[in-house]
Amino acid sequence: MLACDVVKWFGLSGGMMKAAKPITQALTFQNQWYELRRSLLDSCFGERQSSSPFEEEYPLVLSPAHPYYSRCILSADHRCMAAHLNVLPRTLSVHHIPKSVHIGLIGNVCTHQDYRGQGLQRLLFESLEAWGLRLEIASWLLWTSIPAFFEKLGFVRSGCERRYTIHASRLPRLQGACEVYRVPADYSEPLLLHNTMLNLRPETKYTVVRSARETQMLLQIPETYAFVSISGGETAAFAVLGRGRDFQGVVHEWGFHHPEAFSAILQHILEVTGWSSLQLIAPARMSSLYQDYFVNIGAGLSRAFMAMTRPCTRVRQPLIDWDDCFIWGLDSI
Repeated sequence: MLACDVVKWFGLSGGMMKAAKPITQALTFQNQWYELRRSLLDSCFGERQSSSPFEEEYPLVLSPAHPYYSRCILSADHRCMAAHLNVLPRTLSVHHIPKSVHIGLIGNVCTHQDYRGQGLQRLLFESLEAWGLRLEIASWLLWTSIPAFFEKLGFVRSGCERRYTIHASRLPRLQGACEVYRVPADYSEPLLLHNTMLNLRPETKYTVVRSARETQMLLQIPETYAFVSISGGETAAFAVLGRGRDFQGVVHEWGFHHPEAFSAILQHILEVTGWSSLQLIAPARMSSLYQDYFVNIGAGLSRAFMAMTRPCTRVRQPLIDWDDCFIWGLDSI
C-alpha cells in the first residue's frame, strides 16, 4: 500500500495556527479501534477506486484475527487514529544458504491530514525495532510512490524489477492450441493450485515463503483474477491479474513451461477486457526462457527498483543481494 504525504493545518481562535496534538506513543492495534482505522485508511487511500473494504484487500494484516500486525498512534481524545502502519513477518526462501532470512513487509503507511509533519511515522518505525529483534528480522521492506520521504527514515531503493508492456497486436495468433480457464475464487483444490503456481513461476534466489492456505486467501481478494492454460491435459501456464486497489490492469504473478500456453492467457485477458495492452512485472534475473519470450512478442521494457529496504541493524543475518530477490504481487502489502 502506498503512503500519502500532504500536510494540513487548521485554524484556532485568535487567528493562531496550530497542528492537532496526538498521543505520542506507538500502540499495538486493538480491534475496538476498527472504525478509527477504517476512517483513516479511507481518508488517505479512498481515491484509489475499489468498492471493497480494506480488510478484504489485506486479509493477512488487517483481519481482526491479527491485530498485532498493526501499529498506530491515537489522538489525545481517542476519537481519531493519527498514524498507522502494518508489518507482516515473512521468511525468504534462500537457495544455497542453509539459514532462512526473516524480513518484515510494511504497508498501509498513512498519517491523518491533521497530524502530518510531527514525526509520527518516525516514531512508529522506531517502535518496530524491538519487535524485529525478537523475531530476528533482518530487513524491513515497503513499497511507495514517495521514496524521498522514506529515505529520511533510513530506507534505500533496493533491487530491480522488470516492467513489461504487452500489446495485443503483437501477440501470436493461436488457433485452439490451448484452453484457458479462469480459476474460481472458491476453487476446491487450493493445494494443487498452489503447487502448480510454484512449479511454473520463474525461479528466483530469494522469494517469500507462502502456504497453500495463504495463496487461497489472497486469491479471494476482490478484483483478483487467476487464469490457467491447459495444454496436452496439463496446466502449462498461469497468470494472476489485479488485486483490489493494487495492481489494477497488471499481471503480477505468473509462470509457464510453454510460451504458447502463456500467450493464450494474455490473449484471453486482452480479448475479454477489450484492452489494447496490459502491464506485467517480472524478476530482474530470470532464465533465458522467459527473457526470450518477452523479446519475441515485442514487449516494451522498463525497469524500477523492487522495493525500499532498511536493515534491522541489531540482527545479524546473511546480507542479501536484492537484485536476486523478487516479491510476487500476492505477497506484497
